[in-house]
Amino acid sequence: MDSPLTLYSLALSLAMVLSLGLAFMAFFRLKVPGALAFLFGNLAGFLYAFGSLIEITAQTPQQALTSLTVEYLGIATIGPFLFLTAIAATRGAGVVSPFRSLLLFIVPAIVILTVATNPYHYLFYTSFEVRQNGPFTVPLMGKGPFYFLNLVYMNLCLAWGALTLLREALKAPAARRKPLLVFFFASLLPWSGMAVYLLGLSPWGLDTAPFGLALSGLLFAVALFRYGLFDLMPLVLDQVFENMKEGVLVVDQKNRLIGMNPAVMHLFRLTDKGVGRDLATLGLPELRREGDLKWTLGDQPKTFQVDRSPLLDKKGNLQGEIFMLLDITLREELAEKLSRMARVDELTALPNRRAFLERLRSEADRLHRYGDIFSLAIADIDHFKKVNDTWGHDAGDAALVHVSRLWSTMLRGSDLLARYGGEEFTVLMAETPEEEARLLLERMRAQLEAQPLLWQGQTIRLTASFGTTSVLLFDDEDLDSWIRRADLALYRAKESGRNQVQGAL
Repeated sequence: MDSPLTLYSLALSLAMVLSLGLAFMAFFRLKVPGALAFLFGNLAGFLYAFGSLIEITAQTPQQALTSLTVEYLGIATIGPFLFLTAIAATRGAGVVSPFRSLLLFIVPAIVILTVATNPYHYLFYTSFEVRQNGPFTVPLMGKGPFYFLNLVYMNLCLAWGALTLLREALKAPAARRKPLLVFFFASLLPWSGMAVYLLGLSPWGLDTAPFGLALSGLLFAVALFRYGLFDLMPLVLDQVFENMKEGVLVVDQKNRLIGMNPAVMHLFRLTDKGVGRDLATLGLPELRREGDLKWTLGDQPKTFQVDRSPLLDKKGNLQGEIFMLLDITLREELAEKLSRMARVDELTALPNRRAFLERLRSEADRLHRYGDIFSLAIADIDHFKKVNDTWGHDAGDAALVHVSRLWSTMLRGSDLLARYGGEEFTVLMAETPEEEARLLLERMRAQLEAQPLLWQGQTIRLTASFGTTSVLLFDDEDLDSWIRRADLALYRAKESGRNQVQGAL
């Protein structure tokens, strides 16, 4: 059966390996806020456990004092290192300046020097002897003023760090609260080891604080590295506002979601469990594409304006991106409606004069690029004023709607029928010479004449006059000239008795 000395030595060795391993892991993750302080904090824990291992086998008071000097390299510095780890992890690297960080170690430096030189002044230990307690060498020391200075200072640092973590955890949203609470409980473990020792509850009066430190380091590592949240958590806390109506997502360089506000959670039906996961696994859209985001939520198409900004650490290094999503669906729908209204005649639902001129310019550009030919025409309802005067303006409106519906069914998909104004309509016929255009317009004229408007039980007969012209590749006139040519042809149709089609001369 293994002796207590062997078992205790093995436990201390495991604590040393754990502390050294955690320090080694932190060395390769120094970009993580708090990793540097975490690294040295674990080295301090390693020295504490290593000194304790020497202490239990010391043969003389001088050997025991040497082991205690090694221990205090860890004991005196562990408080400031844990405090700096907590501050960096919750508020970001660089919050405590290098100069102020050095000031934190003035007291530990004095304590270590006082322990090493204790035989010359007895300010740390007023008395010092060793005795055997079972298989262990246990120092018996009288406690001097510098012993209490170290005890008070170390506990102040630990308490300050723990209270900082608890305060941040209590005010943090649910997604960040769990890792912060892990951090907080980790900061309490060094006290548990010290309490067992100081209350005389440890076997053979042995120091159990190194074990509390090793376990504390393990939990710190879980919070710092396992969750992947504290890599950028201080920045998230500063830049994500829980009460914003706009949705805010914070994504790290690995495309993991590391923060979001309630607006995003409601919008995409996410929960706190989504934090730390890749966006693709959450079914979220690709946010890094330029331009607005089109996304269907349920059966509702949505449009979001996406404002993108870099997420930088205190040193200006890129750590991820912040995406702010503004729902502009209603604005886009209104803009589309206004655009449509600006190009669509409200009464007939046909393209209006503006839309016709835009299409005419487009057709002219196509003609100049590819050649070919097109025709345009202007139609005017004959004696339209008489319809208004006889049956009223409602009948006149019904006549315009009747004409637009009738003629729309007779055109090809490439043609355009527009209400040009009043009782005038325009027709644009792509890739159509004037002869074919006149045949089509003649059918439209005949169809209107053959199908009168039925209005409140009365028959209102309608006819129309047409003027048309064709435009060739080498036609060097402008749009206004083409329209003027068609308008002159329309004038001749009216002068010749109306209800006919006339071409340009």
